[in-house]
Amino acid sequence: MKFSDILGASSAKKYLCRLVESDRLPHALLLDTHEGTGGLALAIALAQYLICKQRQPTDACGECPRCIRMAKGTLNDIHYILPEPGAGKASADSPLEAKNSMLQTLLAANPYFTEQQWYAQCAQTGKQGIISAAAADRLIEQLSLRPYELPFRITIVWLPERMNDAAANKLLKIIEDPPMGAKFLFVTEHFSDILPTIKSRLQRIVIPPIGVAEIEQNLIEHHNCTPSDALRIAKQAMGSYDKALSSLNANDHLEELALFKRLTQAAYRNAYLELAEWANEIGKMDRESVKSLVEYFAHLFRAGFMINIDQPNLCYTSPAETAFLEKFAPYINGRNVGFILYELSSLIAHLQRNGNIGILLSDFAFRMAKLIGAKIV
Repeated sequence: MKFSDILGASSAKKYLCRLVESDRLPHALLLDTHEGTGGLALAIALAQYLICKQRQPTDACGECPRCIRMAKGTLNDIHYILPEPGAGKASADSPLEAKNSMLQTLLAANPYFTEQQWYAQCAQTGKQGIISAAAADRLIEQLSLRPYELPFRITIVWLPERMNDAAANKLLKIIEDPPMGAKFLFVTEHFSDILPTIKSRLQRIVIPPIGVAEIEQNLIEHHNCTPSDALRIAKQAMGSYDKALSSLNANDHLEELALFKRLTQAAYRNAYLELAEWANEIGKMDRESVKSLVEYFAHLFRAGFMINIDQPNLCYTSPAETAFLEKFAPYINGRNVGFILYELSSLIAHLQRNGNIGILLSDFAFRMAKLIGAKIV
């Protein structure tokens, strides 16, 4: 993986290259990224640049033996710590063979893959993964050995916000007092969720989302998109190339939009029986799918409010979504939009804390009836 293989973050890439060239790269670095922007791929590209024997001022060569082995995932001195969603394929075999194989498969297919796509690769969809104490123990054992073929060992930790307290306590000492030549590259998508004890030991570099122009140009050149469709999808993606790729095959989220219509129309009529049926139907989905659906609802509510205040240029929606929101927008106004978005954020937070999905959805749906019901608007 080279820097040139990843969209966006041009300034951050140049800065990272200067740190390596001047031998000022910290031993514990945190890349603060966004979902679907290739944060993990960027860390891998940095590791490859660091070990490349023939690196250029702005990128690795991609041709030396180290680069070739890095691309295949067969370097013994490169270690990965990724969240594990329970007892799936990721924990059935050794991490080096099983995880690296699945990781290389995902990276080859889509360097911008998301946390849920990683869990699907592990055959454990619907569960939120964790970085466990066992993973920390394995890493400590590996770092206690001398490097095999590199002058140092590199550990890439993806999503440290999924680390539990036991794992954090084990890794804390080795981060503070690392073995000679050890380097840590952390990649987060939710900086505020990282445990403070870990966060305070890392040097943070913020990686911005991918620009609209870069996504638009890539879609035109590599996916045969028309300029108008490419621009619309790039704006909808909000800096996430994975969302842009998903939009190409998502049929404009018609199923999710239908669920949104049912919710808002039943809430407007104060039809509590319909809302209960809606909650029961959604409650049959797995937890992570519900979270994704709620995030999509938040996007539509924000877009509807933009239409209401006559800012359609800030409304990044598909034609089908726009057609519905133009009719529904009058009911999303300054009196209720803040409360609606708060309820959506609270619902996601409670889902992350493993609250009962059915109860949470029923409560949310009934609250929507109070916020956008006919008696309120």
